[in-house]
Amino acid sequence: MRLAVLVCLAVALFPARAGATATGAGLFVQAQPVPVVESSIEIDVHLGVARGVVRQRFHNDRAVAVEGVYVFPLPPGAAVEAMEATVGGTKVRGVIARRAEAAAAYQDAVAAGRAAALTEVERPGMFTQSLAPIPAGGDVVVTLRWQAVLPRHDGIWELAHPLVVGPRFVPGTATGQPTHGSGTAVDTDRAPDGSRVTPPTGAGAATPFHVRLALDDAADVVSPTHPIAVAAAGSGAAVTVDDTRGDRELIVRWRSHQAEQVRAFVEPAGGGAYVAVLIEPAADAAPPVRATRRWVVVVDRSRSLDGAAAAAARAVGRTLIDALPAGDTVAIAGLGQAPARATLDRAEARRVLAALPTGTSDLTRALAVTLARLPRDPALQVVLITDGLVADDAAAIERAAAGGLPIHTIGVGAAPNRWLLAAIAARTGATVGVLGSLDDAAAVVATILASDRAAPVTVDWRTPAVVDTEASTTRVGPGQAALLVAVDPAGVPSGEIEISIGPRKLRAKLERGSSAILPSTWAALRVARLYAAGDRDAATLLALERGIVAPTTALIASTTRADEPVRSVIAVPVPAPAGTRRDALREEQRERTFEDVVDARRPTPATAPQPPPRPDLSLDSDSTTVSGGDSGGGVATAGIADDEAEAQAPEAQRAYASDVGASESVLRRALDRHFLVASLGFGVRVDARVPAAHLSLGSYWRLPRFYALGVRLELTGAPVDDTALGAAALVSLTTTARLPVRLDAGVGVGWSDAAAAAYDVGLLIGRQGIGLALRLTGLAGPGTNTVTVSAGVEAAF
Repeated sequence: MRLAVLVCLAVALFPARAGATATGAGLFVQAQPVPVVESSIEIDVHLGVARGVVRQRFHNDRAVAVEGVYVFPLPPGAAVEAMEATVGGTKVRGVIARRAEAAAAYQDAVAAGRAAALTEVERPGMFTQSLAPIPAGGDVVVTLRWQAVLPRHDGIWELAHPLVVGPRFVPGTATGQPTHGSGTAVDTDRAPDGSRVTPPTGAGAATPFHVRLALDDAADVVSPTHPIAVAAAGSGAAVTVDDTRGDRELIVRWRSHQAEQVRAFVEPAGGGAYVAVLIEPAADAAPPVRATRRWVVVVDRSRSLDGAAAAAARAVGRTLIDALPAGDTVAIAGLGQAPARATLDRAEARRVLAALPTGTSDLTRALAVTLARLPRDPALQVVLITDGLVADDAAAIERAAAGGLPIHTIGVGAAPNRWLLAAIAARTGATVGVLGSLDDAAAVVATILASDRAAPVTVDWRTPAVVDTEASTTRVGPGQAALLVAVDPAGVPSGEIEISIGPRKLRAKLERGSSAILPSTWAALRVARLYAAGDRDAATLLALERGIVAPTTALIASTTRADEPVRSVIAVPVPAPAGTRRDALREEQRERTFEDVVDARRPTPATAPQPPPRPDLSLDSDSTTVSGGDSGGGVATAGIADDEAEAQAPEAQRAYASDVGASESVLRRALDRHFLVASLGFGVRVDARVPAAHLSLGSYWRLPRFYALGVRLELTGAPVDDTALGAAALVSLTTTARLPVRLDAGVGVGWSDAAAAAYDVGLLIGRQGIGLALRLTGLAGPGTNTVTVSAGVEAAF
C-alpha cells in the first residue's frame, strides 16, 4: 500500500504537457480555462510624442478566482506613468514605489485576500502586469497611461507598437534557485531573469487589439502590417485598427505636411514653464562625396528564423549588396561564423548570402566569434541582420561595443527586439532600421548608407533662464527628427529661438501649447538618460518623483477590503509571433542548454587562449578581391569573457536583468546549477505512536525545466521507542518552480536495527526556497518497519 502511494506521488511530479486550443469559451490549458485578454489602445501623437492609454480586460472562465500574470509589450522606450485597476466595480489607482517594496506590498495584499495590481518593466518596451483576484466568471480591467518619443526616417514618421512579446532565447545554465517569473524558461547564470521575459505561448492563444490614433500633423498615412481606416481631422488624421490575433507589430507611417519645418512650444508649469523644439530637416539633401568603405554583412541564420523572417533577412541583404556605392567592398558572414572574403563582385556576394548555413540563436557568443575575426578599421562598417530575440540583452550590447566597430542593425520578423537593436546601434555609433515588410528594404538600406550624414544639433533658447535641456537625440540626419525639451524656472519665455544642425541655422517662434505633455516628456527623457549613464540613484529618485515605471520602480494598487481568495497563479498565454517556428526555438534552446553545461564543466586553461589573427579586409591593388583570412566556419575565442562583459555593462542596462531580487553571492553559488537543502521537523512515529524528530540534508543538481535530482541523507529519532534511531540515503527528485508549493519524492536504502528499503515524500509550502515542510518517511524490510510523519522548516540554498 505504501509503495502504491509513493508511486502515485512520484508520478504527480511529472505534469502532463500543456496543450492549448481555442474555443468559443476562451483559451484552455490541460482542459482548464485560463484568463483571456482584450486590449483597447488610444494614442494621441503631438510634437513627435505618442501618449497612449491602454485598457486591458482580463476575463476568467474558471469557477475559482485566480491570479493572472501577463507579459505585454509597448512601443520601444515607452514610459508608463499611471495605472488603474477596476475589480468588481471598485477602482484602485496605482502609486509609484521602489520595485522591491512594490512587489512585497503586492504579495502581502494577495496573501491577505485583497485585490491588487502590480506593473513592472522587464526591458524597455516589455512590461509585466500581475493582478489578483480575477473573480470566478468575472472581469478585471487595468488601464495604463504611457508615452514614447517616435522616430522619423527619410521624412516619414513611424509608430511601431508591438502587440506581442516575441519568444526569447535564454542562454546559460540554470541557477538552481527558485525562478523569479512565470515564463517557460528558467533563470540562468547568463539571464538571471529568463523566467520573467519568456511568457508561455499557445497555438490557440490570441490577444485581440482595437487601436485608435489621433495624429496632429499627418498626410499619406499608411500601414505595411495592418488594414487601417483613415479619416481627416483638421491638419491631422484619425486612424483605427483592429487585430483579432495580436501576433505581430502594428506599424503606422505618415508624413508631415511640410518637408522641412521647426516647431517650438512653451507650456506653463507652476511658476515656470517647459519649452520644446521639434526639428524636422528635409530628406532630399544631396549626399556628400566620401571615401570608399568596407562592409561586413552579418546575417542571423538561427533555426527559429526559418521561413518568412529568413526570407526577409536574405532580401534586405541582397538589397544592401546591390545598393553599395561603386568601389565599396563587401564580405558576408553568418552570425557566429568567420566572414567570407571581401569582394567587389556583387554577384559573388549574393551567392555567399544565399548559401549561408543554419547557425546559432546565441547572439552574444556568436557576435564575439564574428567580431573577433574583424580588424579595428575606421573604414569598416558592420551590418547585423537579426530579430534580436534573446534574454541576455545587456551582455549582447556589451559584446557588440567591445568589437570597437560601428554595428548597424536591421530588424526582421513579426516582433523583433527593437530596443536591443537600437541599443547596439547607439552604443557603437551606428544606425538602426526595421523591416515592417519586404517593401521597406530599400528605405532601410538607404538609411544605413546615409548614416554618416547625421550632424550635431543644438538650440539657443535666447534666454539665460532656460536650463536642463533633454534631447531625444544629439545628432540628426536628413529626413530624421530631434525633440529637445528644457525647463525655464523663472517664467514663460517668448520670442524666437535658434537651432543649429551642423553649420545650418534655423529659427522658430515659440507658440503657447495647452496639451501638457512637456513636463512628463522631459522627465521620461531625463530618467532614460540617467539610467544610460549609470546614475541609478538619481534616476530612481526622479522616477519616484514623477511616477514613472523604471527598472527600479513599479506601480502598485490594492484595495483595503478582502476579496475572493486566489486559488492559483496563471501566466496568461500569448500568441506566437506570426511566422515563428516555436518547435525550432525549443530544439535550439535544448541544444544550447546542453552546450552550456559542457562549457561550465570544461576546465579553464592556465593561460587564456589568444584570439585568432584578424583578416586583412583592405583592398588588394592587384586584384578585385581581398584576403579574408580563414574563411571557414571556425570558432574564434570571444573578445571578452561572459563575466567580463557583465562587469563592463553599465549599471542602467544591468538593472533590467539584476533587479529581480537575486543577490550577486547567490548567483555565484548557483552558477553550476547545484544547491543544498536542509530540513528539520518534529512529528510522530506512526507505527509506534511515539514522538519523533526528523533531520535531512540534500544535495541537488538542477535538470532542465522544473525539476532537480539529488541525494538526501536522513536521520529519524524517537527517544522513547526501542528502535530509537533510523538513517537512510535516498535518490530524490524535486520540483523547482515559481509557485509557492514544491514536491519531492525519494527512494533508497536505510538502517534501523536492520537494513531496509527507504522512502521519503515531502511537501514544501513557502517562497524564496524556505518554508513549511511536511514529510512522510519510512523504512520497510524484514527486520524493521517504521513510518514517521513530521512538520518543520526546510531551506534551499
